Amino acid sequence: MPDPNPKKIDRSRQRIVPYATLLSRDGDEHLLPEELERLTLFSNLRRQIPFEEYPGYFVLRRYSPGELVVRQGDPAHTAFYILTPREL
Repeated sequence: MPDPNPKKIDRSRQRIVPYATLLSRDGDEHLLPEELERLTLFSNLRRQIPFEEYPGYFVLRRYSPGELVVRQGDPAHTAFYILTPREL
């Protein structure tokens, strides 16, 4: 039966996804869907991810040895996946 108060929002069914921004820097490469599908992280999934629906969300960024990637305790809305030499 429909809710008699249509202005009431059912928060249990609302999906909240924070907008993530990664400031670009020289050398960043945006990965194509076919490149993402070859990564170990995504290659063995039961369902395919529609990567084309997320243009610009996946960036290959290279770091120098000893360079800080992320600091524990800093606020963040992104994730990092460290590639193996084989995946590069």
